[in-house]
Amino acid sequence: MRLCVLALLLLVGCTQMPVSSMLKLREVRFETSDISALRAGVAFPKGLRPLRGTARLAIEVEPGDGSRLVHSFRLQELGGADALALANEAGTENVVAYGITPSDQLALQSFRSEVLAARAKAEGRPALRLSVAADACRSSALPDGAIFFSTYLKTNETGRFVTLARGIDLRALAGDRAESKIGPCPE
Repeated sequence: MRLCVLALLLLVGCTQMPVSSMLKLREVRFETSDISALRAGVAFPKGLRPLRGTARLAIEVEPGDGSRLVHSFRLQELGGADALALANEAGTENVVAYGITPSDQLALQSFRSEVLAARAKAEGRPALRLSVAADACRSSALPDGAIFFSTYLKTNETGRFVTLARGIDLRALAGDRAESKIGPCPE
């Protein structure tokens, strides 16, 4: 069984997100943000790495009309400048930068249109939640104690990777059986 590395961003308040990130993410406009420039990232602890092809960005929107719109988008690993920028922001080389797959960029555009249509009719306050998730495997034995990971987001408005959630403890998520829930990496 694989453990899903997950971090949740709740724009109406999240205790794991630095205040500086909250301020920076306020600049992001869901209505107009360049989907092709959207990047996500995960800083993994030593001994863990993501399983290729498992990364997802989930977006949940409450437009303010009592409804809830949810969609998950596939992410593909990126290298080069994106990976380097994420490593610099995270302060570690054990990172993976992701972009939305080309086919899911179209799906996100459709989802955005659906959200905007619902928002146009809504009278209440909207809410947006983002989560970045990837299945992980063990490349070596897990260390004793806490196993921390962090997640990041980059948009054309932020211009750099911004911390979504910092220092999430996988042991707290997986309980006492973290070692058995995170399987060994395939050869």
